[in-house]
Amino acid sequence: SDPGYRLVREAVQMGITVTACPGPSAVLTGLALSGLPTNHFAFFGFMPHKAGERKTLFAEIASLRSTLIFFESPHRIVGTLRDVAMVFPGREIVVARELTKLHEEILRGPADEIAAALAGRPAVKGEITLLIGPPVDDGTAVTDADLTSAIIKALETMPASKAATSVARCFGLGKKDIYNRILAMKGGGDDET
Repeated sequence: SDPGYRLVREAVQMGITVTACPGPSAVLTGLALSGLPTNHFAFFGFMPHKAGERKTLFAEIASLRSTLIFFESPHRIVGTLRDVAMVFPGREIVVARELTKLHEEILRGPADEIAAALAGRPAVKGEITLLIGPPVDDGTAVTDADLTSAIIKALETMPASKAATSVARCFGLGKKDIYNRILAMKGGGDDET
């Protein structure tokens, strides 16, 4: 019932800068400025420091059909965004930095593109709120190419069973079906790597 996110989205698409008056919480300010859906959201606090713990958390929450909000350190944001790209393919991402301050910055786009932009800077500074949009259900079926790409990315950092769980949650499919697909891609072997 809140049309605010649609207004922010349209303003951003038209190249209009959107900002908010300071409030008590970067969570709600970031959500309001993100242009992501506000009807369902979940806040998870600060990201785990270790990449393995982050990926585990991401796998657990990947099926949530909500805007996901986190705080992250400027020193870890690039690595975190790379993990986000792998676990949440195709989702809209917003990095809100230094909200309500002089150097406020809102970066929107795919996680890997934002990660590349930030990695190209001499340093990333400030308080960061990371927002991950909900899965987009546009009525189109998942293509074989989408699944294959997601599986290949997941297998770069996870064993087969965890990759199957992660990909299945991202696409709303059965883990067993994805695991069987992984085995077929590997030539039918029964290995867990």
